[in-house]
Amino acid sequence: LIRLQVENGVSKPPPRRDVREQIAKRISNLLGSGRKAGVFPFWNKGQAISFLLSLTNLPSGADVISNHEVLLDKSFNIIEVDTYLSPEILIGAITSNTKLVFIQDIDIKSGIRSPLGELAAICQRHGILFMVDCSYSVGVLEILPEELNIDLMVFDGSKWLLGPSNCVYAYVSDQHPKLRAKGTNLIESDLTNTTSVMEVGMYYSLRLLNQYSIQDIQNYVLLLTDQLAAGISELNYDLVSSRDSSNRSAMVYFTRADMEAVELRDRLLLEGITSGVMGDCNVLSPHIFITSQEIDRTLDILANI
Repeated sequence: LIRLQVENGVSKPPPRRDVREQIAKRISNLLGSGRKAGVFPFWNKGQAISFLLSLTNLPSGADVISNHEVLLDKSFNIIEVDTYLSPEILIGAITSNTKLVFIQDIDIKSGIRSPLGELAAICQRHGILFMVDCSYSVGVLEILPEELNIDLMVFDGSKWLLGPSNCVYAYVSDQHPKLRAKGTNLIESDLTNTTSVMEVGMYYSLRLLNQYSIQDIQNYVLLLTDQLAAGISELNYDLVSSRDSSNRSAMVYFTRADMEAVELRDRLLLEGITSGVMGDCNVLSPHIFITSQEIDRTLDILANI
């Protein structure tokens, strides 16, 4: 609706600089930072990752430990690790030439959250930059980069932040003011006065999310995922996701022995339920606009498939 209003001249968006400042401020609120200076907008994740790497000036040939699906600069020596990176595995993978660790915030095979605080502490002890793709958490779970000692972050605006596609954000920690200043100079040189439809979409989606605290959003969504996980466990499905409060995410992973994940996804879609497929698993991820009654309906449908 917002897009149509903008395109037809019914609604005129604010100037681009104002929109970007408001977006940065609202994202910073969700991240518990309160400072908008460290948030940088991009059109895709590859751009955002390249931007963050350009700020670090990592030497060619540096060892980078990563489980991320997006390929990094080929001038680095990529040490690939499993989709779930434990502290023990990280310690074993570090070399004297390791300069960066870049991981996903959750294990994409199971939905289990990575122990970000422990991994960040290991990186700090070894003088290694810690970079995390938090696309599966920002906007629904409390991710506080300054408390967790995450140096650099990237996240997608079209997932939990409820924004349109082609909106991706990079974040530089308060601990790195020189990198922030360098990033600001690069972004400012590319700033035009035209506000894109995607940025207007993010502006309004973040205004909606900022009506609530991130703690309230997290508590509500985790109640829904608990309800969903408990119900799935009682049906003819295998629950893959953890139900442990210390490492559960807002995504419920499950499988069915007698049905391929893609077929089950398509069957759910016919019933008006949008789900995802990650590897061999089906994934359901309720947000704040989903009700407990809709979770019950989903479970009823799963029971009858």
